[in-house]
Amino acid sequence: MTAYSLLLKSLLTNARVDQRLAGIRPNPMISSQKLGSVIGSIWDGDGPLEVDQIKIGAPDLARLLGEVNGRLAILGDTGVPLRSHSDIRLVRYKVEKANLVVDISIDGVLLPLQTDEFNIDEELFEPGWISKFANGILIYIQSACKVRSSCARRDHIMAYTMTKCAAASGNPALPLWLRLSPVYTNSFMMPKWETLCYDFVIQILDDKLQPGVAFGCALSGIQLQGLVELYIEFEYKLQKRKRWLLANNASTSIDSLSTALLKHHNIDLRMAYLLCFEEHLQTGKPLVIHETETAQHSIFFESGTMRCNVTAPQVSITGRLLSVHLELPAATILAAPGRMIGELLENSVFAASQAKVIKAELWYNRTSFELETHEEFIRI
Repeated sequence: MTAYSLLLKSLLTNARVDQRLAGIRPNPMISSQKLGSVIGSIWDGDGPLEVDQIKIGAPDLARLLGEVNGRLAILGDTGVPLRSHSDIRLVRYKVEKANLVVDISIDGVLLPLQTDEFNIDEELFEPGWISKFANGILIYIQSACKVRSSCARRDHIMAYTMTKCAAASGNPALPLWLRLSPVYTNSFMMPKWETLCYDFVIQILDDKLQPGVAFGCALSGIQLQGLVELYIEFEYKLQKRKRWLLANNASTSIDSLSTALLKHHNIDLRMAYLLCFEEHLQTGKPLVIHETETAQHSIFFESGTMRCNVTAPQVSITGRLLSVHLELPAATILAAPGRMIGELLENSVFAASQAKVIKAELWYNRTSFELETHEEFIRI
């Protein structure tokens, strides 16, 4: 078996994906990035499948697997093998919504077939959902088999494109997932199988410069190549920044605006880094350091640098972009580039940050200033 065939096989195996993700999950940030809507939770064959408040017991899952395999056995198609427990997934699409997916293989092409939670809750919908879902799976398999050759060719092109891009990058941008988007078995119309979207996931560094994931969807090999290459280009920049930090024995860097804000609140920079790192790991959200009814101050990671968010009635800051919701004289706006922001707006944090305006834009409801800040290292 060639190296390409081995990599292609790993892309199409749920158990292998679960193994690769072991160092990244569980991480709520993944679901907020919608990775959960791509892969979901894979059944281990013993316990229940559960996402938030939605739970399906092991007996029901075992019965579903048995009914699906019973229908596949009757179908008698050697290109459509029986399924195992790792081919059953519970996928979250929204906070309160999850779909049950069974991955069917047709000549090596994995076809995810799904039903939603209203069809798997006998109290909310009708009894007998297992048999209904299994029957729907069989009907959709029979439909997809009519165009199996063209689906197999397209699947090969997509998998080859993804593995070629990853191999050519020379980067640790690792392919994790490539599969057709799930198809509802309770739809009124059959999909056009040859034009379904492909979901993909690759492992790259996140904003903390730790192992993370990027995801997307593509309709063709050309589109997939373009998207994956964009992620790989971004990965190069993150890897370069991580090497720069390591060379300086630093855990991260922080811009001068965030430094001034933290010092204004008497928060130690190293403590802020640790708390922000943990908050991002657990929730994927910025660390709130100050909050009132009308204002909120927080810090977050952006490509390995700690930056700040500020929301207030008249001023807001997101990273290096300052927005002022006040009428400013035109002369002030035109003269802003090249000046320190503390010279334009009286504020102790702005003055301490030594942030320089490099661009000013007037909008109908605000004035935006793009700032240039200097960075310092945080060493833990």
